[in-house]
Amino acid sequence: KRNSTPILAPSAPTDVTAKAVSSNSIVVSWSPPTETNGILKPYRAHCTQVGDNWPYSASTKDNTTTSVEVKGLRSNTKYECYVEASTTALLAQWPDTLTTKSAKSTPVTTWPGTLQSLLIKDLVALDAHSLEVSWGDPENVGGTLGGFTVSIRPYVQGSVSRPEWQHVANVSAESRSHKISGLEPNTRYEVTVRGYVLPNDEGQGGGYNDYAFARSGVTWSAAPSVPTNVRLKADSSEQATISWQAPAEPNGDIANYTVFMATKETNLWETNATVSAKTFAYSFVGLKPYTRIFAAVRAATAPNERGKGGGIGPLSATEEVTTDETAPGPVSDLTCVQEPAGSSRLVCRWQEPVDKNGLIRSYKLQLVDKHDADRVVFEGTSASPEATIEQNLNFDHTFSLSVSAVTIEEGPALSIGVNLIVTKFPAAAVEPVTQHLLSPPPSSLPVSDNSTECHIYLKLSAIDFTQYSPVSRVGVFVEESASASARTSDGMPYYAYAQGISKSWEVTAISRSSGVSQNMEDYIFTLGADKGTIQPDNSFNGPLKPSTDYVVKIRFHNKAGFTETSGVSIRTSSKVDESDANANARLSSGAIAGIVIACLVAVAVVVAAVVLKVRRAQKRFIVDADAYHNAIVNDTVDRYQIRIQIKRTVNLGVVASSAAAPRIGKGFKRDDRNMGIY
Repeated sequence: KRNSTPILAPSAPTDVTAKAVSSNSIVVSWSPPTETNGILKPYRAHCTQVGDNWPYSASTKDNTTTSVEVKGLRSNTKYECYVEASTTALLAQWPDTLTTKSAKSTPVTTWPGTLQSLLIKDLVALDAHSLEVSWGDPENVGGTLGGFTVSIRPYVQGSVSRPEWQHVANVSAESRSHKISGLEPNTRYEVTVRGYVLPNDEGQGGGYNDYAFARSGVTWSAAPSVPTNVRLKADSSEQATISWQAPAEPNGDIANYTVFMATKETNLWETNATVSAKTFAYSFVGLKPYTRIFAAVRAATAPNERGKGGGIGPLSATEEVTTDETAPGPVSDLTCVQEPAGSSRLVCRWQEPVDKNGLIRSYKLQLVDKHDADRVVFEGTSASPEATIEQNLNFDHTFSLSVSAVTIEEGPALSIGVNLIVTKFPAAAVEPVTQHLLSPPPSSLPVSDNSTECHIYLKLSAIDFTQYSPVSRVGVFVEESASASARTSDGMPYYAYAQGISKSWEVTAISRSSGVSQNMEDYIFTLGADKGTIQPDNSFNGPLKPSTDYVVKIRFHNKAGFTETSGVSIRTSSKVDESDANANARLSSGAIAGIVIACLVAVAVVVAAVVLKVRRAQKRFIVDADAYHNAIVNDTVDRYQIRIQIKRTVNLGVVASSAAAPRIGKGFKRDDRNMGIY
């Protein structure tokens, strides 16, 4: 018999609560039914999106468990959950399960989740130090998008162990690209991007998604660093070579090297040359000897296949070297002067070579005598462009001076002719003779007749004649001091003085013919010592006049003229000896007066006789020195009253009373019919 009592389902579970425990699961809890009305089956919890009836479900393992986690939910989504309690009918006639649903829980939101992996759209090199990465819009954002992170690492091909990603930037949620800077030139990199979702207010959920599939890119090549191990060396006097090695940072493929050279330490290069990337040395040729060379080198990289990047690197530090020495060029502006003027002492100067070609260590000098088969008279060296040659040279000869510069070799010589110029003696040089003129050594013998002679002491050792032009002769110039203003001519011989033509005369004391300056020994010259026939040249040393004042000067002659000393006054004595004069001084005044009157009468008689004699001797000259000497001594003729009578004017060549008559000065005339002195 069928039981008519109805079979009831359990009462509904109560106190249903839902709690999100992750971005895709919720734990549902409840209280068991108050009325089971049978044997309860395991509970079954369901969660549906608010506004949607499609449930996500989970069952308990038994009927005593009152909570279960519902998984597979969408992140950051609001769900409502409920629980079903079921019993099994006790009677066979009620085979169906009897189920009761609880009321829905308060809506709950799953935690924020992460993004679906991003897709990198492109990675582009912007320059040698930066790349730009771009990516697509994110999909299935499980929450609020917080932004993106960009990471990079060097690309290593075929390596299992790759470098760790290096975080380089956080970018905003609105960004879809980013420029990565500070990279190395000509370097391949891998770049990835991932996004992150913000957690909920309780700080739950959210986070980063997996790295996007990386893209690789290469930065542009850039200018390289300086070449390394740069060296510059001199190969010879005309060549230097610079060498180098590749830059430590090529920053790309080296395209070439450029070398620079200058001979001055400036920024202006005089020479440059470009060589291939595989060339590591270059020689500069055609250089000047002993020249400072400055050189440097730089490298350049090639651009990439798109023509981007590359560049010229900085110059290396400047290296310097000096080319080898060689023989110098010739000196220039070679001159020689006599210092002091008129001496054989040569001071020679010149300009150093324009092309030194090295360090001038010395100059070589050679002086040769062209009148003596190029005999070398001087060889020497000088450390500076100046030298003094002190040789006793012959003023009558021509010389040749050669000068050459010397480095490690001797250069070509420059030669000039040298002719010594004769100049007059400086007045100061001959003046020391003056103070000794009247002071002969005590050992010298007295003159034979001090009324017509006088010792002149030529202290020639007081003069260094080697410092001046050679002396041709030394003359003694004599002038009557009372007639100095009436002097008519310089350098006239004694003959002119004797004839009354000149008030002065010059007699040669020393005569020399050598062209070489030589010192002379001291010499005592007896003025007025010659007797006999008067010669018409300066060699005749005729007698002085007694009791007469003279001024004596010494003349030093050479081809340039003469220089004379200051005058020294002398006075000849009277004919009367000093001893007789002393005796006469003791005579009575009457005797002295008688003697004076007698002398005056005698003089008058002598003068009258001489005048008469002269008038009678119209056809001859007084040329006998002894007679003239006696006339002067006896004071029987006044030389200053002698005249030459001119009757007919003809040029006078030789006037003589014999075949060897003396020569007289230019401008005198003669009368062939009546000529004489009266």
